[in-house]
Amino acid sequence: MCIRDSFYSSILSQPYEWQVVSNPIQDEATALTSVYIIDSNEGWAVGRMGKILQWDGSSWKVTSSPVSYDLFSVFMLSSNDGWAVGAEGAIIHWNGNSWNIVPYPTGMKGILRSVYMVGPNDGWAVGGSLSTLQEIIRWNGNSWSLFRSTSQPSLTSVFMITSSDGWAVGEDIIHWDGSKWILVSDPLKDGYYRSVFMMSSNEG
Repeated sequence: MCIRDSFYSSILSQPYEWQVVSNPIQDEATALTSVYIIDSNEGWAVGRMGKILQWDGSSWKVTSSPVSYDLFSVFMLSSNDGWAVGAEGAIIHWNGNSWNIVPYPTGMKGILRSVYMVGPNDGWAVGGSLSTLQEIIRWNGNSWSLFRSTSQPSLTSVFMITSSDGWAVGEDIIHWDGSKWILVSDPLKDGYYRSVFMMSSNEG
């Protein structure tokens, strides 16, 4: 069972209630856009103007960020390995001590909206822009490469079930079958989807 699944199982088995927690960022212009919780004592959130917060089990604290671009998505593999992506092709990596800029792939021009790591040597990020529209990049353990850049609509969210089964959404819905991304029929015909989450290959 992965960290995400074990954490979700623990919170679903207990009668929790939502509570307001103090946000160290008071400026509305630097709203937070994504959160990833590793366990009850560690979590990360990213947002506008490159803001990064870390949860230590009792409070959120501002952490040094190497970028000033908006960050839209964060994904943690462990306490020592995490990724965040955002505007201007921003890609940053957490190594356990600091967040560092990682070069974006040659040829990439758009905004990255979502990142999902299957493991230390396999990950995806999706996005796009008005000029390039849809862009998909992939991590191989050493570097990010441009996997696909097309005139199809941009993507806002990606979720991988396994290395050979994943989904991404935006103005389109596409499915990864292990070798290629395939366009899937949209039941709303002209829907715009901001997020996707899969429970398994048969439910999402």
